Amino acid sequence: MAKFSKLWNNHYNDAHLYVMGHQDFPNAHKIGISTYPTQRSKDIDEKIILKQVFKKLGNRDFAELIEHLAQMYALVKYGQFETIKFDRYKRQLCSSGHSEWFNCSHAQASGCIAQAYKKVYSLNFDKLALAKECISYPRNKGVEIPDDMARWKVNCQSYIYETENFGFESEEIALP
Repeated sequence: MAKFSKLWNNHYNDAHLYVMGHQDFPNAHKIGISTYPTQRSKDIDEKIILKQVFKKLGNRDFAELIEHLAQMYALVKYGQFETIKFDRYKRQLCSSGHSEWFNCSHAQASGCIAQAYKKVYSLNFDKLALAKECISYPRNKGVEIPDDMARWKVNCQSYIYETENFGFESEEIALP
């Protein structure tokens, strides 16, 4: 099986998507993933507020695809929240995840995750189809995936390449 994420060794653990907000920026919301969302919010910064945790649809490896699709919906519709995005080196506003903050309300961020969940169901939990959607959706809307999202973009492209060219069979890792 081709593992989607090359970065994490906990890809078989359960994971949840979440929405976080920042105390100083009411229109900045983070769409992310964690095996422990409550702890994750505390690790980023004391001004980060965990606003919503979504039901899991699979392990961390599968959930990362859903996260990226939700982020692509938010990127196209609302754009990244530049104040936090450009804080990535100073780290005065938060310690990590700078590219995952979007210029949207809590409800709009939740809507992007809900839209991604709908797409998961419509694609029948097909990892390859989801990876292709993550790459093609912004391109089809005329939006470039920014350089600060390059790590996951490479993960998607690598997963697509390995699956299509080397015949890796995808194990059932999503919840039915």
